[in-house]
Amino acid sequence: MDASSLIAMYKREKSSSERTNFENLYESAAEFCNPSSDNIQSKRAKGQRDDVQRITDIGIKARRMFTAGMMSHLFPQGQNWIRVVPQNRDLMNNDNVVRALSSTTKKFVRAIEDSNFYEEMGQCVDHCGYIGTTALYCEPSKTRMLNFRSHYINQFYFCENYLGEVDTVIREFKLTARQAVQQFGEDCPQDIQDFAANPRTSTKEYTFIHVVMPRGSYKVDSAEKSEKKIASYYISVQHQEIVMESGFDEMPYSVGRFYKTNYEKYGRSPALEVF
Repeated sequence: MDASSLIAMYKREKSSSERTNFENLYESAAEFCNPSSDNIQSKRAKGQRDDVQRITDIGIKARRMFTAGMMSHLFPQGQNWIRVVPQNRDLMNNDNVVRALSSTTKKFVRAIEDSNFYEEMGQCVDHCGYIGTTALYCEPSKTRMLNFRSHYINQFYFCENYLGEVDTVIREFKLTARQAVQQFGEDCPQDIQDFAANPRTSTKEYTFIHVVMPRGSYKVDSAEKSEKKIASYYISVQHQEIVMESGFDEMPYSVGRFYKTNYEKYGRSPALEVF
C-alpha cells in the first residue's frame, strides 16, 4: 500500500455519514455520563449561567458503577481469569501437556500483572458503558513485555470484513518533532529532523496515522515484520509519506463494541439506551 491510498482511506472513514451520526449520539451520552466542568454547572456561554443546575451525579455514578462491576466480574485481580489451552482440546488429556500449559498460564498472568493492563482496560470498559465502542492496543516497550494503550473514540476509525469482524484499524495522533524523531528516527522527513534538533522548534506538532490491516501478500512464519500477516504503517499526513512499516502475526488492536444494531458497525452503549 502507498501513503496516498492509506490517507484516502483514513479521510473516507473520518468523514463518512455513519461516523458523523455516531458522533452525535455518543457526544450526547458523554455530556450526561462524563461531563466537562462547564456542563456540570450548566454553563452555556462565557459569563452566562442557568438558574437551575443540571443533576450530574446520576450519569457519573452509573458510569462508575458499571466500570467497577464489569472489571471485577471480567478481570478479578488475584484470580486466574485467563487460561492457556491448546486448539485441540483432546491434548488436555495428556498430563505433560497440562503441566506445560499451567506453567505457561502462570507466566502469562504474571506478565499481565506486571503491565498496565488493568489501568488501560478500566478506561476501555468505562468507555464501553457510555460510548459503546472502544479500542485497546497492545505493543511491546523497552520497559514492559506488554504495554497496553486505550484509545478514545475520537482517535480511531475502523473497517469490517465481510463477516462483520474488525480487520482494519486507523488511529490518528499528534507528535512533536522531538517525539517523532524519538519514535521513527532517521525515517522521519528531513524537515521534522531539522525542527527536532532546534530546541525552539522541537515542540512543533505533526499529525500521523497508524494503519493496521491485513497484508495482501505475506509469508507464513516469516521473521521479517514487513512480511507478516498483519501490516502496520505509520504515515505522516502532512508529508504523505510512510515513515515506518512493520507487521504482526495477529491484530494488535482489540475493538470492543457493547452491542450492535442492524447494519451498524459502531457499538451502542447502555447509556445510549437510557438517553
